[in-house]
Amino acid sequence: MSVLRPTVGELLDRRTILALKVHHGRRAGVDIHAWQVEQTEIAERLSTQTKNFTAEQQQLLARITGTLASINASLWSAEDEVRAAAESEIAALAALAKRIAHLNDQRAQAVRELNRLAGESSAGNEKVYCAGKPSAP
Repeated sequence: MSVLRPTVGELLDRRTILALKVHHGRRAGVDIHAWQVEQTEIAERLSTQTKNFTAEQQQLLARITGTLASINASLWSAEDEVRAAAESEIAALAALAKRIAHLNDQRAQAVRELNRLAGESSAGNEKVYCAGKPSAP
């Protein structure tokens, strides 16, 4: 994500993650004020970036954002499961790791769709995975 010019997809991804932080932060009794301020800032920026969207584009944006929110909630839950698992549960941890990788792939696809809808490029902002290949030093 470009800190200075985040895309619509990146902003919506961040907004869905902030909603999870606020929800879980309230339950945990932590100060959520900073997250709420950031939510307001994101809402203002999104309003500017999507002001010329047609009704059809707005509906599609809402649908994909809902999918993204669901994916991020599933990721949050899976990561909680990883933290709670005993180290002796190697098979369960391996399955969760695969699930998290799959959810992250879905998340990236949803962000790409949102960016495409907004006429923006995600180029340079995505992770590049080299499945099965070791990284170069």
